[in-house]
Amino acid sequence: MRGITDGWNEEEEHPYASLLHCHRIQDSLLSSNSNFTGYRGVLNWIIILLVLTHAHLFLENFIQHGFLIDVRKLLGHLIEDSFNWPSVNLILAANLFVLVGFYLEKSLERGVLSSTHGHCLHVINLGFLLLCPAVVIACEPKISAGDYFIHFH
Repeated sequence: MRGITDGWNEEEEHPYASLLHCHRIQDSLLSSNSNFTGYRGVLNWIIILLVLTHAHLFLENFIQHGFLIDVRKLLGHLIEDSFNWPSVNLILAANLFVLVGFYLEKSLERGVLSSTHGHCLHVINLGFLLLCPAVVIACEPKISAGDYFIHFH
């Protein structure tokens, strides 16, 4: 009877059966029997999910409560007690070294500085970048052991 089955019995193999199978049976990539070890894609996917979930929570809280941090008050407190915040000051000062490096690269690109002078200025900039936290840590008695590890790691 050739109606519903298009002339093929279920017991017989379709002539194009080998072309119709796009998958083969195998263990899951996440099982312990699998020899798969490249989980970079899975970890990237997990990070993306975490970021999107927290972005959703941030946006929901922002819509409900608004921006609750008074930036002027925070900056005023940092400026008023600037010597009580050496970690914050060092992080902010690190941006100055980045800007100096950027300005040096732009000067080298325009031809204002020779490559030898540019190299020397880069070495000086990097030297100050390394010495600045060390000098602050050595001279500042209020820095705790935790702050010490933050600056050097």
